[in-house]
Amino acid sequence: GRAEGAGQGEAGAGGVEFVPVPASRADVFKSRSLNVAEKRRLMRVLTFCEEYARDPDRAQFTLPPDGDCAAGDDAAADGAGGFEAFLKSKGLPDALVDLVCDAVVLDPRRTLSAAAGVRAVALYLASMRRFGTPTPFLEPLYGTGELPQAFARVCAVHGGVTALRKPLRAVLLLPPAAAAGTTTTPPPRAVAILTADGDLVATPRLAISRALLHPPPYAARTAPAAFRFVGTAPGPGRISSTHPRAAAFVPAGVAGADAATTIHQLDDSAATTSPPFVLYYAESAPGGSLAALRSTVKALLDADPAAPLRGRFWRAGSCGAEEEGHEEAEGVWAVSVGGDVEEAVAEAR
Repeated sequence: GRAEGAGQGEAGAGGVEFVPVPASRADVFKSRSLNVAEKRRLMRVLTFCEEYARDPDRAQFTLPPDGDCAAGDDAAADGAGGFEAFLKSKGLPDALVDLVCDAVVLDPRRTLSAAAGVRAVALYLASMRRFGTPTPFLEPLYGTGELPQAFARVCAVHGGVTALRKPLRAVLLLPPAAAAGTTTTPPPRAVAILTADGDLVATPRLAISRALLHPPPYAARTAPAAFRFVGTAPGPGRISSTHPRAAAFVPAGVAGADAATTIHQLDDSAATTSPPFVLYYAESAPGGSLAALRSTVKALLDADPAAPLRGRFWRAGSCGAEEEGHEEAEGVWAVSVGGDVEEAVAEAR
């Protein structure tokens, strides 16, 4: 999405036009939203990314290693300063830099190093139409609920047991210790879990979202929050009426967004809704506000009073909390075992 302007995209609500992201050389040359000079510069960048991914030693120039985003004297020449600085050093205008960062490498916060960003572009191009879809993205049938189901099936194949209605109260962790001769500290190792009804289960390995794991005593999150929305509305699609399954990337400053926002549109062909309804999922980058996401969703997805959008908003990782500043009422304690397991269990309880 972008502010009003000429292009070959579809008109959206709120004075916003959805512009297709060039996904191949053919798309770049056919795009009417890019002038000739911009097309040439973008093609040079895309070609370099593919060559660098195949053989970094034979690429046109070198890039700093991953994580080296500190700008130096040679920043414009070798990409120091991060992927965004690398794109600008190749003469791409701000609008194209936003397009590549937001919609191709999915880096709205501009955290990728130059080398990581180049590899992400190459992966995007290599994924195009690989699985029979016209984009490099895949969406599971029946929604993302299929992912935990697939995890449960793999667990069962390897002898695991699924326990329903057994929420966790705490995870008992061995404190991390650096290996001899190194300065790197590994993550703590789980040794047991404590369920809400008091059962203690030994476990050599644990997979859990960091959003649910809190060190005692509980402290409110200080990292920038991200907010999400999911809802349905009668068709046709409001992101794209010609492509029923689509994704839109809305830069900060467009349609009320105060942080880069991603919106997914899925119709009944993805088995997420029943005709004539279309499902929409929106998420702001960390640092945005709930009020801004509400404004963006209203402007782009809920402008037709005759076919209202129905859904809900929440803060990412907040266990369903819907208001800004709301502290999570749920979560899993991370308790250090130390030398006394019984004491750790008592603390968790």
